Amino acid sequence: MLKSLQLAIFASLLLCPALLTHAQEQSTANRKNIEVEIKKREHALSTAEHEHNSAAFKQLLRNDLIYVAFNGWVFTKADLISKMKYIDVDEYDTENIKVRLPNPHAALITYDLKAKATIAGHDLPKKQYVSSLWIETGGKWELLFHQATPDTHP
Repeated sequence: MLKSLQLAIFASLLLCPALLTHAQEQSTANRKNIEVEIKKREHALSTAEHEHNSAAFKQLLRNDLIYVAFNGWVFTKADLISKMKYIDVDEYDTENIKVRLPNPHAALITYDLKAKATIAGHDLPKKQYVSSLWIETGGKWELLFHQATPDTHP
């Protein structure tokens, strides 16, 4: 009886690292899937803005969105959608993209934005540092917070 118990304990000790490795691999794969999804959604946001596609924009934004523009102005979801027609984007390029996952239902993406765009006829800063916080609720990722800072300050 003692030998069979010892064998069972020994076998479980051998399996533990394998099970941990498998769990870590699944966790890494899940993190990669979330990172890809967040990058895709951030890109969809800029595409919707470029195309003045308010329907797509609405689907990406949470109702309690806080959007801090490059000039410090704060907008709600309704504000952004109503003012979308005033934004004209000619070029939009991102660099230095990083995604951090503080938990399985939250993702923070940061990047450098180079854009050639205007809002109500005024040029936007050509380079900005951007952060977006995406929240997953009920299997759907939505933007909760967005902030942009120009690379130069007045």
